[in-house]
Amino acid sequence: MIAEHFPHKAKDIPYESLFQAANDIMLLADANNTIVEANECAVNTYGWPRQELLGRPIDSLRSPRGRFDFPVDMENLRLRGQQFFETEHQTADGRRFPVEVSASLIDDTRGGAPAQNCARHQ
Repeated sequence: MIAEHFPHKAKDIPYESLFQAANDIMLLADANNTIVEANECAVNTYGWPRQELLGRPIDSLRSPRGRFDFPVDMENLRLRGQQFFETEHQTADGRRFPVEVSASLIDDTRGGAPAQNCARHQ
């Protein structure tokens, strides 16, 4: 992007705004794999009311087939700090859809917490 078309510096933009405005599903989970934050795209895609999405185990968003690989995906994430994989998620009403997941551990004062950016296959 050309600088004169984007005069703001990254430090001037609240990260919450970037998180919420993302066109991909973005989820933050704690060290117990419980969803602690979700952007608007996630809320709209999964169909859960925001307060019901928060507090859910992150693997509950996967279809039964996708849950099978969850322990391996999380172990690889723990070992590498980043993990890219494809899996299948499902909406609140049970519709399934494939996703590409880019997961990273975010180091905070309470320990590593998984963050996932999921791009929905069209």
